Amino acid sequence: TDLGSVRRLAGDYLGAARAQEQAMVIYRDLGSRRGQANALNYLGSARRAMADCPGSVEALEQALSIYRDLRDRLGQANALNELGETRLHTDDYPGAARAQEQALGIYRDLGSRLGQAHALCYLGDVRQAMGDYSGAAEVVEQALSIYRELRDRRGQATALNYLGNVRQAMGDYPGAAEALEQALGICRDLGDRRGRANALYYLGNVRRLAGDYPGAAQALEQAQIGRASCRERV
Repeated sequence: TDLGSVRRLAGDYLGAARAQEQAMVIYRDLGSRRGQANALNYLGSARRAMADCPGSVEALEQALSIYRDLRDRLGQANALNELGETRLHTDDYPGAARAQEQALGIYRDLGSRLGQAHALCYLGDVRQAMGDYSGAAEVVEQALSIYRELRDRRGQATALNYLGNVRQAMGDYPGAAEALEQALGICRDLGDRRGRANALYYLGNVRRLAGDYPGAAQALEQAQIGRASCRERV
């Protein structure tokens, strides 16, 4: 299971899925229901990264069912969080919103601040896809506030990227650029090359829309180099 998680972080999604499938079989042989659910949850995430959304939904719904049988509330919230993200990828926006809102409610009941922040970010992504830009900005700003309270720098960068995107959609290009430049600075501090490349890509798009074509070209060229570098490392 841990090997699968590491492979996913390294971008080896096929290897991640294979490791989780092996883990799931062993947990099943041992009669470990919680182990099966955990492996299925990670498997759903890996399959989504491979663009196998039907396979992702299948694994996550199985994980959710087991967590409910075990009355594992944290497991349910984690599975719902992943399920909401997968449903967003299939354009099932109402289903994605329901899953994220359920996850958020459970995290709040459990007092999990980090879980709340993750769910709020994903809920913002769903609301933006549904055209509710003000609602998206509201929940992403809540997530950013929690990440700052927790001093979670990587979470802050993620939330700032989401915030930059929704501000761009609202036509607030200066606000979008400000958020994305903050995300870029954090990613540079952390040595997160993939995150840095993503922030540069989003920033390049904002600069292009704002009419800053030289600045847009510079950011997008750096993003392209960064993404190529990440692929080489994998």
